[in-house]
Order: sequence, then structure tokens, then C-alpha cells
Amino acid sequence: KGDTGVSGDAAVKFIKLAFSYEEWDVFDSAIELVVNFLQAQDDPTWKKAEMELKLLTLMQPLLFPRKFKQDFSISENNTEEARMPHGSEKKQTFRKPSHDLIILATTVFSCISTSKQNIQPDEEILVDVIMFLWQKCKMGLQRIQMSGSDYLKYIHKYKAYQVLPYYNVFPLI
Repeated sequence: KGDTGVSGDAAVKFIKLAFSYEEWDVFDSAIELVVNFLQAQDDPTWKKAEMELKLLTLMQPLLFPRKFKQDFSISENNTEEARMPHGSEKKQTFRKPSHDLIILATTVFSCISTSKQNIQPDEEILVDVIMFLWQKCKMGLQRIQMSGSDYLKYIHKYKAYQVLPYYNVFPLI
């Protein structure tokens, strides 16, 4: 914060309000700047805010699908945490929602399991994310149950094909 600047706390609250009121142009125009500021800070309060904004940004395309999304990648050294690319410009991406769900699930798991208690995201955000993920899983399980045994045979066959290359690569283990 400078003499004429905005406090980091106010900027984070502003982004959260833009998300809550579905003001996507405001959210999209400010999120990268605020996240870049948060990433440069060492204070646990800012790390907590960074995780919260990361979760909101990952939830956005799942809750409110739009034509343009911000692209995310999973970092090489920590496969459990999704990160925003530095200096990224918005680009059109066509990913399956299941991919976005997996990234969200691994990120929330990482936030809960690897973070210290004082830098975990707000409980309300975590509950919202977990309930959202549960609803998606519940719908998937209901589809499996309603489709009968054909779908289960397909899953079993698919898993068998995934396991075969493992045994071919590691036959002596």
C-alpha cells in the first residue's frame, strides 16, 4: 500500500465481492494483479488470502461457465497444487469440466493437508468448495447407478488398460 494506493486487505475483499456478485469483468481485470501482489508477500495472512482467491478462481468456470477462462497449470514440483501462471494473458481454453474438477479437488486437498492451521483458507470457502465437489461426485455416482452394469464394465475395462502398461514397464517388481 502506498500513500495513494489501496490496502491489500481491501483489494482481497473487493475481489471476493466481485465473485459473490458475479461481476466477472471486474473480477477478471483485478484478480491477476491482486494474486501477483499476494504471491510477493511472506506474511501468513497474505498466503491465506492467496489460497482463497485461488479456490475462487478455480470454482469460477465450474459454477459459471463462460466462453473465456483463465488457464491454469499444475506446477511440476507440487502436483497437488494448481498455480496461476505469471504474466498470463487470458486465452480461450476448451477443457472438460472433469479436468477442472480434478484441479479444484487436488488444490483444496493441498490447502487442507499441507497448510499450517493459521494459513488455511476461510472455513466458509472450504465448506462451499467441498459441498460443490460432493454434489458433482454424487451426480456421477447416481449416473453410474442408473446406467447399470454396462458402465461398470466399461470402467473396469478402462482401468485394466491403464494397469497393463505399468506391468509391461515394471515386469520384475
